[in-house]
Formats: sequence, structure tokens, C-alpha cells
Amino acid sequence: MNPIRVVVVTGLSGAGKTTALRAFEDLGYFCVDNLPPALLPRFVELCGQPHAEVRQVCVGMDIREKHFLEDMLPVLESVRAQGHAVEVLYLDASDDVLLSRFRETRRQHPLGPGRLPREAFDAERAALAPVRARADRKLDTSGFAPHALRKWVMDTYGAEGEGKQQMTVSLVSFAYRRGLPPEADLIFDVRFIPNPYFVEALRPRDGRDEEVYRYVLDSAPAKAFLERWASLLGLLLPAYAAEGKAYLTIAFGCTGGQHRSVAICRWAEGWLRGHGYPPRVIHRDLPPLLKNT
Repeated sequence: MNPIRVVVVTGLSGAGKTTALRAFEDLGYFCVDNLPPALLPRFVELCGQPHAEVRQVCVGMDIREKHFLEDMLPVLESVRAQGHAVEVLYLDASDDVLLSRFRETRRQHPLGPGRLPREAFDAERAALAPVRARADRKLDTSGFAPHALRKWVMDTYGAEGEGKQQMTVSLVSFAYRRGLPPEADLIFDVRFIPNPYFVEALRPRDGRDEEVYRYVLDSAPAKAFLERWASLLGLLLPAYAAEGKAYLTIAFGCTGGQHRSVAICRWAEGWLRGHGYPPRVIHRDLPPLLKNT
């Protein structure tokens, strides 16, 4: 049986276990929530089989499971004794923050029936005291928004290069007369740039053609726009990445979706590649014959 890295996420209800599990899943962990502790040894055994190809798992455990408190610590020791690397991440939060989170989600605390919220928090905190004392990592999430907790997990548990998840950037050129691309996060109207459509020799070509590209890019409006666009994106890209944004779609629109928007997309593609964000490029409204050339 192959050794497995096992991370157990536990702690107070409302402290962010679901958000943490999702972050572990993004890191490539095989994740299971609310697994009864008694099933953990068998679960790890199955994951450790050579054909399973699972090397790291993350398990959410909390007080919702009936025998959680009596089973958890002995079970973790038995899994360690089998040669697996086991780590317990304990999430905590202040009563005021927990109360706010339960109000926002309209969920009832697992120990809530017959208790006021703060009484439930106190009861859970007291019951989990032995687990907290044995935890390998303890994190108070009171000051963490979901994206910040996700980033902490990615940075703390990601292997070299994994914690910094690369944001996926897409570029879309489109024609305004055919509507806005609904997937776009940022839309730039480039219809103020001189239009190659009115140059007879350029009309049947598109923005990927070198002559059309140079016609668009050499114009003063395009140069001024791209200078300011690069400055804006230089600010936005690292800020979006720091916020944990996984996907960013940038769209450029012109009248026919053939010349100006396509040429600007081509320039933006090169700029993004040079700044570490190689994009996916989609020319939505190029005529079919042009798309295949």
C-alpha cells in the first residue's frame, strides 16, 4: 500500500471547513466531507492501492457525526501507525463572526436545537477542546473572507508552484451588431479606431493579416488606447489573481468583429504572454471562411 498524505479539516461549525475543502480539491486532493472517523482507515487503505493513483486526501470531520468525538483521535493514530502522513487543520472563529455567518446562510447550528446560538458555540468549543489541543495547525478565520481562506490553504498546502494558481485569461473579439459576449468580465469598445473596412484593399481581410494589423496599430487612437489599456491591466491582473479569481475574460468589440477588434486582440495576446498570462483567443464573429484561414 502506498503512503498517503491525509489532511483532516475540522473545527467549529461556520468556521470555513467547506471553503477549505474546496481549496484542497483545487490543489488536487481527493476530498470527502463529513466522513465518519471509523471509516477513515478503510478509506485511506482503498486510496493507497496502487491502481487508485491517489496520493493526497482531505477529509472534513466535525461534530455532525454522532461518534466523532470518541472515535477521531484514536483513529488518526491508527492511520499514522500504518505509515501515512496525517495532519489535522483546526478552524476556529469568534462568536460574533460565527453568529454573522449563520445569519447570512440561515443555517442552524448542529447543536442548536434547544440552545441559543452562543450557547451552541460554547458547547461545541468545549467538546472540541481535545481535538484542538492535538491539531497540527490552528487557524482563526474571523478576519478571512472566503477568497482569503482559499488563498491561505493554497499557499500553505500547495506544492511548489501549486499554491499560486494561474488565472486563466481569455480574449474575445466580437461584433457589436451581434450582441455582447455574456461571458465577458471586461469589455472594451474599439470602434473609435480608424476602420480598415473603408480601405478597399483591406476590406476582405481581417485583423490577423499583417497589413490590417499595422493599419490599426499604427493609428494614433490605437496607440493611446493600448498604452492606457496596458497600464490598467497591469493593475488589474495581479489584483484579480490575489483575490483568487480563476477565470478572466476580456472582450474587444467593433462594428463587424473582423478588423479592429481582431487586431487589438492580437496585440493584447502578445502583451499578456509577455506578462505571464498566456491567453485563450476567440474571434467570435469572424466570417466562417476567415476563421479557417
